Amino acid sequence: MLRKVIICYLFLLLFGDVFAQKNDTLLKKNSNNVLSVKTSLPGFLREGDNFEFIAKIVNFGDKELTGQCSLELLDATTGVSVDGWFQNSFPTQYFTANAQQSTTVKFPIQIPFNFNKPLTWRVIAKSGNDGDGEENIVPVLTNRMLVKESLPLYLKPGEKEKTFVFEKLLNNKSESLMHESITVDFTSNPIWYVVQALPYLMEYPYECSEQIFNRIYANALAASIINKNPTIKKVIDHWENDTSMLKLNLQKNEELKQVLLQETPWVLNAKTEYENQKNIALLFDLRKMSSNIDTVIEKLKQLQTTKGGFAWFKGGNENRYITNYILIGIGKLKKINALSDNQIKTLETLVDKGLKYLDTQITSDFNWLKKNKIDLNNSNLFTNQIQYLYMKSFFADDSKKTEAYQYYYNQAKQYWNKQNTYNAALIGLTFYRNNETRFVDVNILPSVLKNAIEDTTKGTLYWKERTTFFWYASPIEHQSLMIEFLNEVALNKVLSDINNKIDAAKRWLILNKQINNWQTTIATADACYALLNSGNNWVNNNLQIQIKLGNQVIINQDLVADNADYIKQRIAGDKVNSNMGNITISQINKTSVQQSSPSFGSVYWQYFEDMDKITEGLIPLSLKKKYFVEKKTNQGTILEIINTNDVLKVGDKIIVRIELKSDRIIEYLHLKDMRASGTEPINVLSNYKWQDGFGYYQATKDASTNFFIDYLAKGTYVFEYPLYVTHTGKFSVGIASIQCMYAPKFTSHTEGIKMIVQEK
Repeated sequence: MLRKVIICYLFLLLFGDVFAQKNDTLLKKNSNNVLSVKTSLPGFLREGDNFEFIAKIVNFGDKELTGQCSLELLDATTGVSVDGWFQNSFPTQYFTANAQQSTTVKFPIQIPFNFNKPLTWRVIAKSGNDGDGEENIVPVLTNRMLVKESLPLYLKPGEKEKTFVFEKLLNNKSESLMHESITVDFTSNPIWYVVQALPYLMEYPYECSEQIFNRIYANALAASIINKNPTIKKVIDHWENDTSMLKLNLQKNEELKQVLLQETPWVLNAKTEYENQKNIALLFDLRKMSSNIDTVIEKLKQLQTTKGGFAWFKGGNENRYITNYILIGIGKLKKINALSDNQIKTLETLVDKGLKYLDTQITSDFNWLKKNKIDLNNSNLFTNQIQYLYMKSFFADDSKKTEAYQYYYNQAKQYWNKQNTYNAALIGLTFYRNNETRFVDVNILPSVLKNAIEDTTKGTLYWKERTTFFWYASPIEHQSLMIEFLNEVALNKVLSDINNKIDAAKRWLILNKQINNWQTTIATADACYALLNSGNNWVNNNLQIQIKLGNQVIINQDLVADNADYIKQRIAGDKVNSNMGNITISQINKTSVQQSSPSFGSVYWQYFEDMDKITEGLIPLSLKKKYFVEKKTNQGTILEIINTNDVLKVGDKIIVRIELKSDRIIEYLHLKDMRASGTEPINVLSNYKWQDGFGYYQATKDASTNFFIDYLAKGTYVFEYPLYVTHTGKFSVGIASIQCMYAPKFTSHTEGIKMIVQEK
């Protein structure tokens, strides 16, 4: 069902002007037309809402007018009438409008469940030869949650057939569950996994400095892939040949597109594979990538403060970790020659200011030790200082080695063995780049290899004992750094199987990939870098592949010159059944060349489920959301709590109050509050805010209000913002949810309530 959502864009383009012409024609029938229709709709609707569609009919003439007003509702993706589905029981009604006055006509409608796509509404009023009409499209958003489950697929080099069982799909018994899709994603050339992940970095919707930088990062890696992989370039060029229509569709109707994609992100997964291929081709357009990088660099500069550090969001204070992260990213791109000379020159000022800011921070750390008379011979080395040393290793031409730098560098050499594996690898890379290779070979390299675990059944290598309390040392980031360390430090050593170890570590990384990313933008960027720049060159393979999901058979097709080493096919929800949990993969080598790389893939099952039936683990965050109505009394303004089924009036002012509790320090949180249809925010400007010494960035979107918190200490916090009630009906308030943007396991959400609105 949802796969048709994208068609609404075509629908708008092809028929939007036609409907406008219809209304124009109606008005031109009588140049003395005295009848006008005006409507007012919310910016969106939600499943399950009861809504009164109100049409205001204005009589500009000197005589009373009587006539008929009709409302027609259409599925915008197909053009088919949905009046019955929306219980539009009285689609035509009579009206009387006195001279020089107006009247209203009401059409009660019920928003059905399982209709979460654009809705076209059309109102026409006629009185004799006079008439007028309006038409527009409004998005209908879901109140259910989309759940994603995945099953990794893996065949060793030369393996001909293997059977897999998707237990959750096979044993599904829930009556309320509704399948959205099953997607099969499989390749014998793992570089395609990076190709698929980069659009996630390029199109991530929020304007924080880390994600703005990762757009630069993704564009630069994309250009590097195209230049180094002619086969991939050939396929993408083939896809690009027929992209003109898609390019046009994606550029128009921006407002409708954004609210749909922000509130129903699975829409992007609902496109046909043909459209998906064309979109990737657009993103890998070499002619645009360079200009995109230049544009985003200018945007990034706006987030650098006068002190040289980068704020997480515009208006916030300098953020030490984010500044360090951006400089490391620039260093990585320079290291693999992914930036042009002009781009490097453009970034020089930005880098110089960032280095000065971080040098000041490390000096401040050192001065604090001396001021507080801390024993300088003891271990005073922590994550901030280790990441700083690692960052500086990318800028060998930066000759400024302060007293603080030398102190922490020596601390790292003395106390590296007291650090976890992640930090030890950072220290190892730092020393290696400072020509202290023997120290790394004798001490750090054996320690890192000793802690590695081999899974012979899957042919993977990973590090089980890893610190996960800090999000930047979570599994994907940790694994990516280990690969970078082994590749750079151990690649030229006399270790015959080191390339095999690196490849095994890369296999673990690919097997832990989610649907289109590695859970977060930072993890995705790290994983892409590790896969592109380490280990053996996994050459393309000319394999005939057959994948069976129950009775459904998928066979790869030769796209370009017999190179079809990537398969992605989506099966719509109405064709999904539990038997598809039985999966068999067969592959035949069509040439005499020995297969050198493993074949990877995943089956992704997406379904909608009632929120109260989704299991959730214990988490350190809790959310409570309450609605209050503001009332004027003799004693002044008071707030009365709104409970389910309480009746409100159009024009009421509502205060939304969200209470957030955390039992520990957590960084980089995104709190999203979904608003009820029929309400409008008073504060529409996005900006940085401070309350009681606590700072956050507040952004108002079409259907939600968002709060971005870069640092949350243990405690309780309250967020409030006002709304006005604008329409009558029965609306779902929606939920508030919070999640760490870089450690998604830290998440929580509230329950929703219903809000009833009547006229005054």
